[in-house]
Amino acid sequence: MDICAGFAAVPAVPAPSRADVLRAFRELPLHRGAIRTDPAAFTLVNLETYFWCGDAAGRDCELLGEGERAVTLLGQPVRIRPRILSYDWAFGDGTGARVEAGRAAHTYRRAGTADVTLTLTWTADYAVGSGAFEPIGDTTTTTSPARALPVREAEAVIVGDD
Repeated sequence: MDICAGFAAVPAVPAPSRADVLRAFRELPLHRGAIRTDPAAFTLVNLETYFWCGDAAGRDCELLGEGERAVTLLGQPVRIRPRILSYDWAFGDGTGARVEAGRAAHTYRRAGTADVTLTLTWTADYAVGSGAFEPIGDTTTTTSPARALPVREAEAVIVGDD
C-alpha cells in the first residue's frame, strides 16, 4: 500500500530573493545619527566648527556599528549586517558635505541659528540560513533629527591699564 496516496505533494519553500531581503533591510530601525559639535553649545562666525556623528553617550557612529540583525523571510532565517557608506552633512546655511568618515568641519559666515542635519547612507551584507554572506547590492538612508546650532558674532573687548 502506498502511504502517500491521497496526499498532495508539499511544494518546497523558495529562498527569499535579493528583493525580499532588500525590502526587509530598508525596514530595519537603523541608527539615525546624533549630531555632536566642537564647540559644543554654540559656535562663532569665522571659527571652524567640527561635526561628528555619535550616539546619546557621544560615541562615534563609526565605532558603534549596527551589529548583525536577524529577520525571518518566507519562513527562513536571514542575517543582515548593515554598515554606513557615507555621511551627508547639511550645515543649515545652504552648504553641506559628503564624507566617508563620520567627521566634518565647517565655517559659518553669518550669525543666526543653523539647523544641522545628517543623512547616513547604509548598505549591508546578508546570508540566508547558514549560507555565506553576500552584498545586498543597494542602499537605504536614515536622517538625524535637526540640531539647532547657535552661530554668534564674537565681540572684541579692549582690556588695558588705566
